[in-house]
Amino acid sequence: MMKVSRQFVLVTLFALLLPGAQIATASNFTVHSSANLSNSKRWVVFDGGGWVNVQKGRLQFYSLKGNRTRTLNLRGNEVLLAPHGCHAVGVVAYADRQPKTLRAVTFDLYDPAGKQILRLKEPKFATAIVAPTGNAFVGIDGALGLPKSVLHFYDGKGKEKKSLDVERFQGGQFCADGSVFLFETATDGLQAYSAAGEKLGVIGPADRWAASSDATMVIRVSGNRMLFYREGELFQTLAWDERYGEIRAVALSPNGGHAAVASATHAAVYKIESGATLWTQETGATPWNYRSAALTNDAAFVVLGSDYDPGPDAANRHQRSRCEVFDADAKLVHSEEGTPSKWGLLYPQVQFNPSADRLLFIDRDRFKLLSFE
Repeated sequence: MMKVSRQFVLVTLFALLLPGAQIATASNFTVHSSANLSNSKRWVVFDGGGWVNVQKGRLQFYSLKGNRTRTLNLRGNEVLLAPHGCHAVGVVAYADRQPKTLRAVTFDLYDPAGKQILRLKEPKFATAIVAPTGNAFVGIDGALGLPKSVLHFYDGKGKEKKSLDVERFQGGQFCADGSVFLFETATDGLQAYSAAGEKLGVIGPADRWAASSDATMVIRVSGNRMLFYREGELFQTLAWDERYGEIRAVALSPNGGHAAVASATHAAVYKIESGATLWTQETGATPWNYRSAALTNDAAFVVLGSDYDPGPDAANRHQRSRCEVFDADAKLVHSEEGTPSKWGLLYPQVQFNPSADRLLFIDRDRFKLLSFE
């Protein structure tokens, strides 16, 4: 049981914290909300804890308590385009159920209640990346890895602000507050643009990367080096002990002051300005492997997502997942396990929501919204 100094609420969700958000200590743990979505291939959890899924042309919205609030009957070949922890979800509908080439006929934005925010007919793009806030999105004309692609920058009202030709586009995402779009290409690596399509800087090739809530701080992993950028300028480089294995997960606190890094067997928390290691953690001889990480400002809470992997021949390999919450002194204050029924998302994920009162534990084909009260 955690020692209480003041009241705290912590709930689970897939997003970064906003600058200045504070987390206190906790008293009682509860699973605030959960859902088994093993029958749905496409689903997204909203910042407020509700979720949406699309299956066979039916777009279904749910409240925090799991009540279905709205059902929309669509064309039958739709894809959800939004990160977990979002305030709006994009939905692209394609011309054919099993097209040889993806041709979008509509692109819509919906709020968590299922209200349509905008619609673009016959958009210039086949897919899109939507900001968590819903205030911007980037339409992508061209699949990943193609020699040429065009990125179309839109505001949240559907007005195109700028277009950008890129080579070998390899994916991207908005920072938590939607102000910066970070993306990778095979030629230049990671680079940053404003939500309006203005170039902010080129950061370089990255094995892994993460950004603060407003993207003023970015961590880029290259081999066993962790490189930290402030406003696009390199200002700190730290070394990862190669004996710990390849870095699998990186996370920055919302204000960019701290970082959490994990390989399969080791995790560490750093104070970025000084480069000091605050604490380390290891799985030891257990068959649990770290796969994801999240943390709050001042590293008051650090969460690690783990996968159960006894070995390639084990019958129960990948059939258990774990979410562990540590305090600033590296004390384990809560552990939550799940048993997914099928593969779903490749590995368990953890992330705090913007208001610092929720934590999302995505266990492949289901999720749990956790709270401390």
